[in-house]
Amino acid sequence: NTPIPDTQNPEIATLAAKLSVGTDEFEALAESMRVPNVPLSPPERVRACARLDALVAAEYGLSKIEYARILDSFKFGEAPSLLEADEADWSDYRILRGFYGEVKKLAPAYYDKIMVKNA
Repeated sequence: NTPIPDTQNPEIATLAAKLSVGTDEFEALAESMRVPNVPLSPPERVRACARLDALVAAEYGLSKIEYARILDSFKFGEAPSLLEADEADWSDYRILRGFYGEVKKLAPAYYDKIMVKNA
């Protein structure tokens, strides 16, 4: 029963598209969303996901404390090497846990920037 915000933020759609495309099967989606149909590098993927998470938190009207509480409720590993990697094995559970751990670390800074911009 969670309400969905009525957002007109085009950055949310663009980031979601960039995170979704990258193979031939998504060429039509990439074209319709006007994003390149190329896979993001691990650092680009971490940053895009962190920014998208922060944008959605802002759209839901979460306070910084509420957002931090949600982020803290997820227990992930760390993988700082993803922020410098050229590629990653996304089928490896440990890498995925580390990926989300890195997203969790970066998202609050993006949230702060978004909230300052929206103030």
